Amino acid sequence: MLSFTKEDIEALHQASITAKLHPPQPQLMSLDEVLQNKFALLNDYPQMGFYFIRFPDELVSMQLQGEHFQCFGKCCYGYFVLNNKGNVYLLSTNDDYTDTPAVWVNHSLEEFIKSYSLLLAGIFQLKGSDTSTQEKLFAVLDKVAQQVTEAICEVHPKLLEEGSLWEQFIYMIEDGWFSTAYHEIFYIKEGRKSL
Repeated sequence: MLSFTKEDIEALHQASITAKLHPPQPQLMSLDEVLQNKFALLNDYPQMGFYFIRFPDELVSMQLQGEHFQCFGKCCYGYFVLNNKGNVYLLSTNDDYTDTPAVWVNHSLEEFIKSYSLLLAGIFQLKGSDTSTQEKLFAVLDKVAQQVTEAICEVHPKLLEEGSLWEQFIYMIEDGWFSTAYHEIFYIKEGRKSL
């Protein structure tokens, strides 16, 4: 679930992003509202820092360079937000991917959900594959990267233009950088790693 740690607050500050961080006021939802809740379709993937809200009342107001956004999630590169037209952007807090403060990601939340789900489908396929040798691992990485590329391209070809976030994630799969298990840092933070 999306939450904001001290590190998150510092990253937002360093990226000149202002956010109204306050506990949400839970609102009762009708059956129709429950069935229409698109945020409930997003699953966290902690291995790569993907965390999302569950309910519309958990949206976080953010502002960058005079533009207003509603944050619904985050990943290792920054925060997923909706602009006033409903487009999805990444407000970048990590220059490993880009030094652009706001990067267009998808035309809509629905398109984002499709793209993200296709990405995770590829990751779970990778987790279930035989990677017992280096040769098998590289073959599976190439196969999964190709499948995710084709699937996201079917959603919309523009999503894979050079420099896009989805292209970056596919590149990470291809090169074996997309984590399929908890990184060593998780073990260190939780005091489970011996010296």
